[in-house]
Amino acid sequence: MGVQAGAARAVLERDPAAARTALTGVETSARAALDELRNLLDTLRTPDADTPGGSTLRLSALPELIEHANANGLPTTLTVVGDPVEQSELVQVNLYRIAQEALTNARRHGGPGATADLRLRYTRDSVELDVTNTGVVRGGGRPGLGLVGMRERAAASGGTLEAGPRPRGDGYLVRVRVPASSLAVTS
Repeated sequence: MGVQAGAARAVLERDPAAARTALTGVETSARAALDELRNLLDTLRTPDADTPGGSTLRLSALPELIEHANANGLPTTLTVVGDPVEQSELVQVNLYRIAQEALTNARRHGGPGATADLRLRYTRDSVELDVTNTGVVRGGGRPGLGLVGMRERAAASGGTLEAGPRPRGDGYLVRVRVPASSLAVTS
């Protein structure tokens, strides 16, 4: 937004139409940033299962998330392995949001032709979520806020998160594991 505002200021007197276009971009970006911030703040609240306003973004909504990714240009599949186990709402919301952020990152950074696979695995000892993509891996930069947020969500759920280039070198892997001891539903 700062670059767009600076560009608008630079051309304001000699090309008001270009300045207007740049300022429209600033406005659009600012509104989108506020919407994202509101969504983030909503998800950072610990939802109460008995509260009608609690989050509906649980693991049961993963098929819709996959549809959204596909509709927005990231061919994505969903595989569920094992029998679902009961989990607290906090764990469900955090796993959903981790999946959402990983798919968003794959779409933003994976490049043309990238695909993604989301695998939710229920075992006796844990719930595991893997989000892999075939996109281009760019290195060297510091982790963005999305990756930091995913780590924080995993930790808040009593789990761990690994993220990095896939071992075969083709794409990126985000893996979160929440042990059974952290899945408990409290009343």
